[in-house]
This record gives sequence, C-alpha cells and structure tokens, in this order.
Amino acid sequence: MEEVKTYTEDEFQQMSAGRYSDGIAAVLKEAGLDASENGEADAHLQAFREWYNGQKGELETAGGNLTAEKEGKTAAEARVQLLERKLAVIESGIPADATDKYIKLAGAYLGDGVDFSVALDQALKDFPIAVPGVPGSGGNPPPYAAGKSETNANQTMNNLIRKKR
Repeated sequence: MEEVKTYTEDEFQQMSAGRYSDGIAAVLKEAGLDASENGEADAHLQAFREWYNGQKGELETAGGNLTAEKEGKTAAEARVQLLERKLAVIESGIPADATDKYIKLAGAYLGDGVDFSVALDQALKDFPIAVPGVPGSGGNPPPYAAGKSETNANQTMNNLIRKKR
C-alpha cells in the first residue's frame, strides 16, 4: 500500500504561492510582457488594475444614471395617467371632491382590454352619483308633492303604536 503524504500549512501555502506567481508570469508572457523584469511587470499589472477598476466604476455610474432616468420616466407617466383619469372623472359630471373615490371604483373594473372610460361608465352605473333630492340616486329623499300628506313611514308606525289615527 502506498503511503499518503501529508503537508503542513506552511508547505501548502508555499506551493500555492509558487503556482500563483507561475500563473501570473504565464499571463504576462502571453500579454507580451517579460516576467523577468519584475518592477516593470508589476507596474504594468498595477496600471491594468487601475484601468479596469476605473472602467467598472464608469459602467456602474452609467447604469445608476440609467436606472434613475427610468424610475423618473415611470413616475412621470404614472402622474400623467392619474391626471388624465381625474380629468375624465370630472368630465363625467362627478364632483371634484369624489374623483379619487371614482378612480378607485373604476380601477376595480379595469382588466384585459377594458379601457378606463368603459370602467368608469360601469362604476357610475353600479355606484351612481348621490344628488340631493333625486330619487334613486342615493341622496336625500325628494320633497313632498303638493296635496300629499307629509307623513312618512316612521310617523305612520309611531301613530299606529300610539293608537293615533
């Protein structure tokens, strides 16, 4: 049976450092630099690292600027869409103080192929604008017509309970 050789940590580090420097020498030789000129090779290697890091910084900066521009464009488009929707809601006859409510209601009807104007019409049909004095609109009850008793259902029930007729 063959004996397995063991290495100390120092021996292992020396071997790996030697292989690392051999690899650097091979790369420098392939790049046309003589590895025997240690000072010059190190200077070239340092200059390459500085150039590389500078390029990386410029790319990251350009990428960050592009991301900021995209976010700004998206925010501006969302603001324009909101303003267009508010204008459409106000043009539909909805009071200005209820525009946000109807934009949210119409948003619930939005889906594939459904335009905002169609969704707004559907929301208005399901949730009509409350107008005071107009029956069926959710507003105040209509005023009493001429010749009709001003007794409403609550008064009638109270009168029956109290036995007034």
